[in-house]
Amino acid sequence: SASSGDGAVKPLVEQSTQAVGASLEHAQVLAKAFQAAEERHRQLKSLLRGLEDSLGCDGRLSQEQQEELALVTEQVLQCQQERDRLEKDHVSALHGYAVAREAASAAARTAERPAAGAPFLRPASPRSRTLRQRSGELEAHQRRLQELSSRA
Repeated sequence: SASSGDGAVKPLVEQSTQAVGASLEHAQVLAKAFQAAEERHRQLKSLLRGLEDSLGCDGRLSQEQQEELALVTEQVLQCQQERDRLEKDHVSALHGYAVAREAASAAARTAERPAAGAPFLRPASPRSRTLRQRSGELEAHQRRLQELSSRA
């Protein structure tokens, strides 16, 4: 009967919707961390360029200037590695979100199927509306990530 099927499907839909929300939050946290790392990298690169420009035009550097240049160069490289790691983590989190979203969508479709012989279609559930909203948020985050990646 439809009611025994609904009893099994509703918890699945709820769990799937919660997983979508959690994975979206994770992706958003990583997006913010990536953006911060990208900004720091941009600032350090600018500092390095300024340092290079200010150091002697004759090509001779004092020991202190060499050490400062080496230090800033190392900071730029470390920051770039951190930025790249965060970008990969964010892309992975977006993939996890897409998988969770698809699972929730499949569960919602199953829950919204009318019982055999039912003369009407059920209205969209609040969970499926939440899922559609989260899908739009994911697409916006994916566009932002692509935009940020293209600038890097």
